[in-house]
Amino acid sequence: MKRAREDDEPPLAKYEIGKILGEGSFATVRLGQRKADGARFAVKLIDRSSMSLDEAKREADILATLGLHRHIVSLIEQFELPKSSVFVMELAEGGEVFDRICEEGAYSEADAASVLRQVALALAFMHSIGVVHRDLKPENLLLTSTNDVKVADFGLAAYVGGEGRPPLTEVCGTIAYMAPEMIAALKPRGGHPPKPYGAEVDLFSLGGILFALLGAYTPFDPNNDQSDEGIQERITKGQWGFDDFPDQWNHVSSGAKDLLRLLLEPTPSQRITADALLRNGWASGAEASEAPLPGSSAQLQRFNGGRKVWRAAVHATALFLKSPATAAHTAESTVPVPAEAATVSGASAPPAKLPPLVLAELHAAFSLFDIDQNGAIDAEEMRQVVRSLGAKESDAARLLAEADADGDGLISFDEFAALVRPIYDESCTALKHAFEMFDTDGSGYIDRSELSVMLRKLGFGWQGAHVFSAADADGDGKVDFAEFVAIFGKKASAAAAAAPSSS
Repeated sequence: MKRAREDDEPPLAKYEIGKILGEGSFATVRLGQRKADGARFAVKLIDRSSMSLDEAKREADILATLGLHRHIVSLIEQFELPKSSVFVMELAEGGEVFDRICEEGAYSEADAASVLRQVALALAFMHSIGVVHRDLKPENLLLTSTNDVKVADFGLAAYVGGEGRPPLTEVCGTIAYMAPEMIAALKPRGGHPPKPYGAEVDLFSLGGILFALLGAYTPFDPNNDQSDEGIQERITKGQWGFDDFPDQWNHVSSGAKDLLRLLLEPTPSQRITADALLRNGWASGAEASEAPLPGSSAQLQRFNGGRKVWRAAVHATALFLKSPATAAHTAESTVPVPAEAATVSGASAPPAKLPPLVLAELHAAFSLFDIDQNGAIDAEEMRQVVRSLGAKESDAARLLAEADADGDGLISFDEFAALVRPIYDESCTALKHAFEMFDTDGSGYIDRSELSVMLRKLGFGWQGAHVFSAADADGDGKVDFAEFVAIFGKKASAAAAAAPSSS
């Protein structure tokens, strides 16, 4: 694998960095085009403040071990930057599998079996060389331009089995697709150490994906109203079935349902393996009907839309918690203010000066691009910033001209702060959409129990949900969006109170 040397051209300079393709808790994936030949790749930028260098090296090592495979997104090049690890990956230009299926309208069991079979081919290969993915979910199934399904994102992958390899007991992945033996490792009984798990966890996750593909909801959260703890309990108890929305399963064959039972089998040793899955009559396509499933397109579109809203909200929360002062300041000026209040106080207009904590957070972000620390970002560096924000190439020149207000070819801190403001506006909008998912009657309020579930789904634990319930400042048992975003302002205030005085 190629490593950067001090006398080399900066490795990232070989690529034009474009729009955002995807985001996660630890990394952002952007379009990259190699300047030498125009080849396009997915460039994964891993923030090492969230993921250690050792963890990044583990992922790179696993990807190198996997090499090139028709159904795995492969690593092309890997190198280190001062504050991030960079993976140049094969580009799956077809986007997410679920998105493509939604675009093409009603689909059949045969279509679902084709997706399942291609993922099973990847898993059979991975498991045969001792690699377990540990985070299979719809977001990590991508398509090439030739419609091959590829498994992506090996950030949580690990080696399993074999001499000298430690047992796997770490709890990781996405709750809705997590196997019961992994959840058992989270809560070992009687003070005993957690039991190790194996590659079987990937087959359970694949069962959750197939269930969502055929039923348009996840098996352990049918109404999308369970907290993480509730989903864990249902998985542990094996509480799933085809009765929550029977109309959606009336046209699904017994072969598909039998296979789901084999995949979602709670006992790992009795769960179907990837090799056996490839021999299954339904998974092979021989027993899967090619007739369109009635209502499948509309049902999956609803599921896929809700999944995207929630994913955007989770990312927004991560940004808000990473820079709470900036986020809260933006939210305050984004939340609509009643006309009478705005008339009296002028509250609809943002303050002329940024609060000290906001300034500190934005300065920290600015310094990431101000490589020589001279207090300004030059035009070439700023092009990278503009592209990294997901702007279209055709808009880059205009945005640069707008950012460089004084026309000196350099981007000052003030110019930078004005440019990144839309990121926080979009994040606030994403949280608003998630809030509206819980405000089912459109009243503008959610009750305290709904808020508790929402916060847990956004990644806050029991204690965090309890503390955050204080958002109901007036004690009326209802929380509006303004009260919800005030949570982040309180977090910023707490940070300010805890910070040492500069006087």
